[in-house]
Amino acid sequence: MAVGKARGASAPDSPGQARSVPAVPRTARRHVLRRREDSRLTAFGFVGPAMVLLALVYVVPTIIDGIYSITKYQLGGRAGFVGGANYAAVVHDSLFWQSAVNTVLFAVLTVGLGTLFALGAALLLSGTFVGKGIYRFIIYLPQSISFASGAVIWTWLYNSQNGPIDAVLERIGINGPAWLTDPHLALISIVLMSWWRDIGFYMVVLIAAVEGVPYPLIEAARVDGASRLRVLWNVTLPSIRPAMLFVVLTWGLGALQMFTQSYIMTDGGPVNSTYTIVLKIYTDAFQALHLGYAASEAFILLAVCMVIGFFAVRWFSRGLENP
Repeated sequence: MAVGKARGASAPDSPGQARSVPAVPRTARRHVLRRREDSRLTAFGFVGPAMVLLALVYVVPTIIDGIYSITKYQLGGRAGFVGGANYAAVVHDSLFWQSAVNTVLFAVLTVGLGTLFALGAALLLSGTFVGKGIYRFIIYLPQSISFASGAVIWTWLYNSQNGPIDAVLERIGINGPAWLTDPHLALISIVLMSWWRDIGFYMVVLIAAVEGVPYPLIEAARVDGASRLRVLWNVTLPSIRPAMLFVVLTWGLGALQMFTQSYIMTDGGPVNSTYTIVLKIYTDAFQALHLGYAASEAFILLAVCMVIGFFAVRWFSRGLENP
């Protein structure tokens, strides 16, 4: 009987009976926890230097800028605490608001229309045809040129006396406009230069996203009778939302900080029509030497960029959750 009971106790559990989970020895649990701690320390060892570098390059200067923004500080002098006086002065600064309007207009034109052009080029050059690599290379080539060099090149192209653009227009009987000296045309001329410089890079990003769209989804939509436009709207665009977020966010934040083109091509003119926020910060800081006032302007621009980035990420994330 004793042997029978022993055999019954070692028999497997019945289907309706819950199986007991063997307890993990304490030494094994300590070993697992120790391995987790070691892996975290290893990961921090790789990520830590980059985090320290980012803190030194971005976080520390931002904190210093915030401190200077509430002081009256001129280069070579002492900083005196003024509280929110700098921000109050910025609110009543008409040139700051004009530069803000110019900056927003530049960003909307550059990113809004530029993204459509980049997307169109990506759709055209994402297929399989002869010579697509050459076309991609030609469109991307301006990305290898710095903004400073590109601004100098386009200043010469826009020159009304010896520039090639007006020379070509004159040969076909058209008087070339004053590209950089007309207040109504100068900002648009800079937008054209920025498109030439940046569209190639964002085109490559969108080509990678378009070619990564699952082909079975496209094929299923075509089988259901969807036109090319419906496939683009209902399949391709929802699938490339992460890439669109990257393009709009990086290009938009860069456009809000536009400085080089305006500084080299027009120096903020004519009649302050191309005066941007960063150009005003530079002028107030390094020409007028009002570093505290310039720091408050920079801090306002930082806050605006953070708000725009937050809502852009939230809007595109909502699209990802409900495509």
